[in-house]
Amino acid sequence: MTTDISSVQSMYLTSPITASSTQQSSGQSGNISQAASVSMSGPGQLWSELQSLAKSDPSEFKAVTAKIASQLTSAESSMSGQQASFVSNLAKSFQEASQTGSMSSLEPPTSQGQNPGGGGSAQSSISAGPGDDSLFQQIQSIISNALSSASSSTTGST
Repeated sequence: MTTDISSVQSMYLTSPITASSTQQSSGQSGNISQAASVSMSGPGQLWSELQSLAKSDPSEFKAVTAKIASQLTSAESSMSGQQASFVSNLAKSFQEASQTGSMSSLEPPTSQGQNPGGGGSAQSSISAGPGDDSLFQQIQSIISNALSSASSSTTGST
């Protein structure tokens, strides 16, 4: 089975939200209270943080995405084949985001196979094999660490 970059970007760079609600009645008064809980996946949370950073502090967004691109490029050097190609293309997308200050290069391509922002995501394929989970965890860790260092540097400078 193969997975193209848009599928992986969709999995890691969209915000899947799971909502649940509960209802409780309060006996005699007949009132119903509702409580809703929303949870977001790890990758969805990272995507949300990147979006927020792009809006709230564009220069920090550029620095974070440049750091992510650099770390992805470093990680790529220990890979080969389709995984290296995938990570290289992802690094290029983050590098473009660091130059433009825009999330458009990180958006998954549209159904026509084109990125709405004209971004740098190539239509690479990678094998969905045993090592892919660790690859995706490594990518998630790189993004998370870059965002964490950004939030600690902005809170530490106040």
